[in-house]
Amino acid sequence: MACADLAAGPRWDRQRIEHTADIQEHEFTAVFRFTNTAEQAIEITRIQSGCGCTVAEPDRWHYEPGRKR
Repeated sequence: MACADLAAGPRWDRQRIEHTADIQEHEFTAVFRFTNTAEQAIEITRIQSGCGCTVAEPDRWHYEPGRKR
């Protein structure tokens, strides 16, 4: 995807989620919602979490134009 295309790429509802875990909490799930506003498909090629104690895994890696997450 060219840099010029990034403006029309994924439009994120929000780009950051902060959560403070409770001692009794064993699992927390955060969902980053977005819409692919580009005219071509986009593909997630890498995910980086904030620390080693978290696991980030998308439910899909490929999003067609107009597809929402």
